[in-house]
Amino acid sequence: LKVNYVAGNDTVKTQNVDGNLNEVVTVNLSAPKGYHLTNSSPNKLVILRQINQNLSIPVAKDGVNLSDLKFSIHPLAQSFIQSVAPGAIAGWQTYHVLPSITTAQAILESGWGRSTLTTRAHNLFGIKGSYNGQSVTMPTREVYGGRSVMVNAQFRAYPNNAASIEDHGRFLNVNSRYRNLLGDTNYRSVANKLHQDGYATSPSYASSLINLVQSYNLTQLDNIALSGQNVVTTTNSNSNNLYTVQSGDTLSGIAGRFNTTYQKLAQINHITN
Repeated sequence: LKVNYVAGNDTVKTQNVDGNLNEVVTVNLSAPKGYHLTNSSPNKLVILRQINQNLSIPVAKDGVNLSDLKFSIHPLAQSFIQSVAPGAIAGWQTYHVLPSITTAQAILESGWGRSTLTTRAHNLFGIKGSYNGQSVTMPTREVYGGRSVMVNAQFRAYPNNAASIEDHGRFLNVNSRYRNLLGDTNYRSVANKLHQDGYATSPSYASSLINLVQSYNLTQLDNIALSGQNVVTTTNSNSNNLYTVQSGDTLSGIAGRFNTTYQKLAQINHITN
């Protein structure tokens, strides 16, 4: 066991570590002030000051600052992950869905927020059906019996990306077939369970999610969620708040990634047509 963070004067939260985060448990202190006892080694004292120096999560005055986390050197990838991160972490707190996998699914299913389904309906996760009575019908590729076929399907339409992220957690939480992945803190395990439970028909779905988690160090989000820290997002004072339009970008797609509306972007940039 290692200490993850100090929570008050009487309690610390610890994590089992075997290469991946597995479980968060609470340990009551019975050691002198400034020390704690681990439940695996009852006689071992650890100085809290030394523990705090080993924390790797950037901590702002009011909580963890997501703007300090680095996921990619590519501005588009970095900004997209940061836009999904708060909702993904909230999804763990409310629905017990692992944030790294939520974020990896958003990347994979929406094509970094550029898919037609995302730009038209703010649907980041390819969830079918309707949301508050709103839906869009779109062609999608499915794999049946080893054959890839195109079918038309009804997908949920959301007012913004934040609603899509929140609904993703609720969808997994209320559907009994996904119950086995709720509260699981091992991203490999959650990725495989999603595929086994039938979230997607692609045979490479789990491995694609695992590769995204590893490539973009998305377990940083799991560390934050499991630590119980508050999350804040502040803009770097050196940033000029400019986004360079990429080939294939749409105004609604850019708006979705930055949690705004295309009308507001059009007004700011004096776009009339």
